Amino acid sequence: MNSPMALRALFALFVALGLVGCPGVVPGSRAYAASDDTERQLLLQARRDVFPDDVRADPAGYRETVVLWSSIVRKVEIYQGDQVRIWFEHHYWDFIEDLSIQKAIAFLSPRGEGSFTATFPAGTTVKVGDMALVYGVLDHVEPNGSIALTSRKIRTLREELYATDVWDYGRAYLLKHDMKDFRVLRVPMR
Repeated sequence: MNSPMALRALFALFVALGLVGCPGVVPGSRAYAASDDTERQLLLQARRDVFPDDVRADPAGYRETVVLWSSIVRKVEIYQGDQVRIWFEHHYWDFIEDLSIQKAIAFLSPRGEGSFTATFPAGTTVKVGDMALVYGVLDHVEPNGSIALTSRKIRTLREELYATDVWDYGRAYLLKHDMKDFRVLRVPMR
């Protein structure tokens, strides 16, 4: 094992991990942090282990629960003249920011649990295609299964700063760290 070839292979592995910035293995990755005091308070109380399918299955059980869902903005419109209604597509996220050589810092899974909406005060600016972190509580579930949240806060990340084609993972990986539910799709080098 102490042969020069084995040492070179080990060195190459550490260099590759450094380029990818694997969470918790090498510097360059960090847990998501709130942007201000309001978000810090919400982040402390919001449930990241409650997903849209949980709410669809038991709306009454989650009526007062503040959730934090990672998503992609799919549609934005003026609503009742003084609000903005936003449609989101939920995507799983591990809430790890990767600050390595690639431009993307958030690796969302291509998988998620469907659509939801939330309304925000007029003047809320988001772009279709942005990644969005939405804090909210359940308002209602539409007959088609779409969830409407009463919003508490939104934070966005420009489209070029996230990717959905790097890691593929779901609930079992996020909640139980089950590696059978995790797949590397590509090495993020851009």
